[in-house]
Amino acid sequence: MLRCMFLIITILFGLSCNLNSNEIKSDEAIILQFEVFNNDSMLALLTNENGISKISIHTFYSEEKKTIYTSSEEDEILSIDISPDNRSILFISTPKGNQVVSTLFQIDLSSGSIKLFEFIDYLATKALFTEDPNLIILLMAKEINNYSPLGSELPHKFDLYSFSSIDSKLKKITNLNAFYITKVCIENRILYFNISFEGPYTINLESSQQNINSNPSLIAGKEDKSCGQLNVFLNKLYYTNVGSTFLYELDLNTKVTKNILQLNYQISNIRSIQNNKEIMFLKFDQKNISIFNLETKKMRTLALNYF
Repeated sequence: MLRCMFLIITILFGLSCNLNSNEIKSDEAIILQFEVFNNDSMLALLTNENGISKISIHTFYSEEKKTIYTSSEEDEILSIDISPDNRSILFISTPKGNQVVSTLFQIDLSSGSIKLFEFIDYLATKALFTEDPNLIILLMAKEINNYSPLGSELPHKFDLYSFSSIDSKLKKITNLNAFYITKVCIENRILYFNISFEGPYTINLESSQQNINSNPSLIAGKEDKSCGQLNVFLNKLYYTNVGSTFLYELDLNTKVTKNILQLNYQISNIRSIQNNKEIMFLKFDQKNISIFNLETKKMRTLALNYF
């Protein structure tokens, strides 16, 4: 019972740090999220320092970098995503103070032009591009409440939505009203996500566009339901279990699972580069990005001061 309670408190503490960056008191910069451009040449980095969020683009292994957006002291940035054609970046901004309202930004990296879409009575915590440049997937919460033994107010009542940037039409994909959905990704028009630390669950994006109440299914080949971090690349699912320091790879074709890495710390923000030859992830201290080569089994680190 004590172990279970410790695990729950650890999870809730992690969520509190991830979803309430305005509560960060340290004046040291931390990495909230990173994304890799499709040609593996650049990183988009979301950082926070002194309560100010910043999005910047960095060229791998060079000093070339460019800040494309800095938040005000009243707002915070919750997530970023890069378009499949590398031409634009999505991010979500929300006022500090736990308000159920959010704004979706889409920045054209060539022209610098910005599109804004505001959502009232919805807190979007994640935005994802799809293969259709005009269709965006949103993870949205309808409530912020204090259910945590740590006293932190966190988003709840989650569902997935599709959003058209042409006519601003918002369509509900799921009818889950979930306590937590913290991770979601997309590949080949299939959404992968966890529900209250279980999963991964999947839902077909095309069928969900025709049926609002599409039921997600638990992915085949994964024996246990525990699911922390997850991402999918080239039909390989990379994931961690809640509270675990193991990184697993599940082949979605053969349904074979492998333990590819054991660490002495927890990780987040799993990404793949070099056609799945290397896995990148963010260390728990949110100051270092590690790169693990699946062939040589060697690890190297990009420290925050590198950026």
